[in-house]
Amino acid sequence: MTAVIALRSQDGRFEPRARVGGSASWSLEQAPAWLEIRLAWHTEGKGTKEVVVVGRERLRGVSAQDQRTFSLSLPEMPYTYHGRIVSILWSVAVFGPSGRFWRREQLLATVPIVVSPTREPFGERGSEPVARLAATVRSHEYRGVIVGPEGSGKSTLLRELAGSIAADGVRVRIARFDDVAALASALVVRDPVWLVDGAERIPEPIRSMLAMLVRRIVMTSHEETSTLPLLVHCETDLALLDDLLDELAGPTAAAEFAEALFRESGGNLRLVFQALYDAAAEDFAGAFRARYKTSV
Repeated sequence: MTAVIALRSQDGRFEPRARVGGSASWSLEQAPAWLEIRLAWHTEGKGTKEVVVVGRERLRGVSAQDQRTFSLSLPEMPYTYHGRIVSILWSVAVFGPSGRFWRREQLLATVPIVVSPTREPFGERGSEPVARLAATVRSHEYRGVIVGPEGSGKSTLLRELAGSIAADGVRVRIARFDDVAALASALVVRDPVWLVDGAERIPEPIRSMLAMLVRRIVMTSHEETSTLPLLVHCETDLALLDDLLDELAGPTAAAEFAEALFRESGGNLRLVFQALYDAAAEDFAGAFRARYKTSV
């Protein structure tokens, strides 16, 4: 079961209010009752993931092997944004019926796009590091591991790498460490480049099997592996922590406390911010009890 989206735009970059056009082709085991092309943006990063569909075309009367054109309009906002805390990402996708009783639909193909007045993404992460990483991945025949502690940007870098690889016309599939169905598919469906996030949380025998048997695979992990070449080592430092604190809350008295936590955690930003959140929650609860305490 395969599906491919081909955009008319060569670089996948669009200005606001432009039309996103192209074609979708597929080869399925049987004719689906329907397929749908969707133009959407979603958030990535901290907080609840938000998905907003701004345009869709429902296709009916399609055969198992078919091709259809589409044309969807972009709104004025929002723009593509790569932030350290939250990112806004756009894509065109093909959905169809799942065939599994617990899911109504499934994603068949997706292509990332950039929406911006300058046709360049806004935000703090430049495209040059991602371009260098993509070149390294290609030189290693789409095999390797991105290493770093929690909160060092591995997952964000992996998602941006997916867009760069897809822009070359190469099929990409992203799988989290807990997506058992996708990880099992990686051992069977060898054609895509599989991007596996959080490999250190996959049991070692399964992780080794994926690294050895999947032809094209890139993982994120806390440690290097002997079966995959090291692509890049993501690191955290106090300057990054200060920037994140400024972006979240501006100058704060928690900075000195955060720096101590940073050293204690070995640079694990996720643990730092969890500790800051817990401390803030305790302070709030204490202040609330003190204010509304009633005598019996």
